[in-house]
Amino acid sequence: MKRIEVLSHTDIIQVMKNEAKINNLSNGLIGLRHFPVSRMETVLTTGTDRNNQATVYEDDGDCIGWHERPEMVTYLRIVNTLLDVPMCVPKTRKLLPRIDGFEYLSHLSIDRAQLLYDPTNIIRASENEFWFRGNPRDSLLAVITVKQG
Repeated sequence: MKRIEVLSHTDIIQVMKNEAKINNLSNGLIGLRHFPVSRMETVLTTGTDRNNQATVYEDDGDCIGWHERPEMVTYLRIVNTLLDVPMCVPKTRKLLPRIDGFEYLSHLSIDRAQLLYDPTNIIRASENEFWFRGNPRDSLLAVITVKQG
């Protein structure tokens, strides 16, 4: 896992493309999660900003038996970095315009950071719920923060 500092949140698009190439993600897919910088110590220790006290949102019967350890569940987007303009890939595999844009990145405050995950090490349970196959640190590719001041 590497730490990357960028000048603005919009720089993450190029970082995602670079990390997908560097990590030989031939299908160009990468997991993207935003988190509060205040959870950085947890991220660096465990590979996720969630811990065993985290809330798990699930539909009845959706993930029976899996959530004995809430830190093994995360919520993120899968992004196709091979497109000229990267887009999120919904579970249905149809690209949906309402969630494909990244214009919201320009509105994130500097107290938010991003995590990039290798999607081959996580299981997609629903549109944005994923389960780590093993230790979250094994899935985490990079932690991205915005340069302060």
